[in-house]
Amino acid sequence: MKTIVPICPRNFIEFRNLLARIGARADWIEIWFDRIENPIKFLEKFAKIPRCKTKFLATCKPPAERGKFIGDPATRTKIFQKFLVSGGNAIDFDIVGAKESEICTFPSDRLFLSFHDFERVPENLPEIFGKMQKFHPKIYKFAVTVNNKTSLEKIMNFAKNFPKKNAIFTTMGAFGVEGRQKLKKYSWARFVALDATSRTATGQEILSEI
Repeated sequence: MKTIVPICPRNFIEFRNLLARIGARADWIEIWFDRIENPIKFLEKFAKIPRCKTKFLATCKPPAERGKFIGDPATRTKIFQKFLVSGGNAIDFDIVGAKESEICTFPSDRLFLSFHDFERVPENLPEIFGKMQKFHPKIYKFAVTVNNKTSLEKIMNFAKNFPKKNAIFTTMGAFGVEGRQKLKKYSWARFVALDATSRTATGQEILSEI
């Protein structure tokens, strides 16, 4: 199982400090570009850092996805394109929030395609998966909110019967911690916080615990 560490730097100095703290403990580092003050200037410096085994994933979340990006799709596309040219490895889109034309701008082998539901485990997960399939992403990601045992069983069955190995399943909500533990055996990767103050979900594992 791969380890992905999300980080939310405001500038390149913060990014380098976070990178030093993570060291070689992550397979992937997910950079949230919606928090960065000047993404293009940041990427000019990012292009010059020495590369190692750790890979870099970019995401840029609007408020609907619990992020702070308030720009238009064209701006986000420009950031992502610059990120890949500057040595980034993959970018992440949410299937609900992104336009099809935006997703198709990028090669499938550089694409993490996500689905988030911050309220529940929806009934139409197979239908959502069907919409994601046509983009042939490198990785499928499902992050849902588990409020009771019934919804936990629902996402467990979905993950257990998922027809592909390149998928990440993670849970939020009252049974989020239990769900993440049980879904590990079906997931290509897990999201691990750098420290307790950096968690993106209640009870998320931190690097010192793994």
